[in-house]
Amino acid sequence: YFIQIGAFTKTPSTSYINKIRNAGLKYKVYKVEVKGTMYNKVLIGPYSSRAQAKDNIDNIKKKLNLSSAYVLKF
Repeated sequence: YFIQIGAFTKTPSTSYINKIRNAGLKYKVYKVEVKGTMYNKVLIGPYSSRAQAKDNIDNIKKKLNLSSAYVLKF
């Protein structure tokens, strides 16, 4: 399980990635094609269960000053 904090058509900026690193979070950028457009999904994790990811979502939103994020199963 991962927490998706963003999906971008461009590669996430260095400052955005540094913000995640500075918050002490593990992340990965996953490229996926949706209706012919490539997206870079920014994922925090992994977590061993949906419950564990959900327990961390508010903390991550607060740390990174995000209004939305959601749990994704890979």
